[in-house]
Amino acid sequence: ISVICFYTSLVDIENQNVGKFPPNMKDEFGEYGILILNRQEFYKRVLETFIRNPECRVVYMGFVDYKKMQPGMNQWHPFRKDADDFSYQNEFRITFENDTEETFTLDLEISLRDIAVPIMADDVGKIHFKDGKLLYPTYK
Repeated sequence: ISVICFYTSLVDIENQNVGKFPPNMKDEFGEYGILILNRQEFYKRVLETFIRNPECRVVYMGFVDYKKMQPGMNQWHPFRKDADDFSYQNEFRITFENDTEETFTLDLEISLRDIAVPIMADDVGKIHFKDGKLLYPTYK
């Protein structure tokens, strides 16, 4: 099984609230990120990419379920992690099976610039609402 992992922050549009980003996320997920501005379109494009790539089978997308785990008693599951140690990650994952053990590049064949923007991990805390609009850092 191949797994693509994304740290997510909950954005409550109705109450104009952006979830906090833990300070160690940069160390765990890297110094660069992508702020997805239209997740439904993102999901659609990812799904269409898998449909175009029949060598990828058994595709799942979803949020990780954080539960209290008993040491040595739980089988590994791609959408389950221990709540005590990892729930702050609020992870979204995409999993799929294919026939290669080599690194696989999921080529969306279309730019995400209309639905996503790059962001530095050091700047994620600057994402906020003002006057009903979601504001975030931009780069030249």
